[in-house]
Amino acid sequence: METDPNFQTAGSPDLKATLASGKEHAKVAADELKAAAGEIKEAAAAKVGELKESAAAKAQELKETATAKASEFREKAQHQWSEARSKSKNFQAETEEYVRANPTKSVLTALAAGFIVGLIIRK
Repeated sequence: METDPNFQTAGSPDLKATLASGKEHAKVAADELKAAAGEIKEAAAAKVGELKESAAAKAQELKETATAKASEFREKAQHQWSEARSKSKNFQAETEEYVRANPTKSVLTALAAGFIVGLIIRK
């Protein structure tokens, strides 16, 4: 069996140097990948922080808008309630005045209204 002059045995110094060089390249590549992964992680964390701040600002803006609208509706409701209360007091006062001025007519009107309501309910 003839051996190739370019064939290197397992123990040859050139093969060991090539393997060592390959290991070194692999180690450098792994370190570069770790560094790139760290940079990506930092960039993602920064983006998440930005999004979180943006969401918090938007939530605060919505809260302020909702608070302003609620205040506006509360004021309108209080105004309407005051008006309704005032009108009902005026109606009560006018009704009492009318009943005192026309007691017979008021009693007969109430009796007729009660009779009609009774007929409607009975059916």
